[in-house]
Amino acid sequence: MNAAQGQPQTEQMSLWRELMQFANILTLIRIVLTPVFVWAFLSGSWELRVLGLAVFVFAAITDWWDGHYARKSKSVTQVGRFLDPLADKLLTISAMLAFVWEFDSLLMFVLV
Repeated sequence: MNAAQGQPQTEQMSLWRELMQFANILTLIRIVLTPVFVWAFLSGSWELRVLGLAVFVFAAITDWWDGHYARKSKSVTQVGRFLDPLADKLLTISAMLAFVWEFDSLLMFVLV
């Protein structure tokens, strides 16, 4: 037992191994890219908006890629089952709110 946290060491290592699966790393990258997308999109600079679009497209591709890889390699984990939908919701809601903020229209929120 780990005295500091009260959990067996093997449970902590198992969680760490699950988190470090390739598909879960892609999901974590998507979570990290979400604020980068929002910052670039809301920057006001045309060049940074294009960068924001590229970041969003890359993040969307990682969404497909991590699921495909996890199923194909049979490495679906409990952590991935939790983090993947969370990352999807973070990216999607951030994009919707960024559009509403930038274009100052609730109509965009309804359309998206």
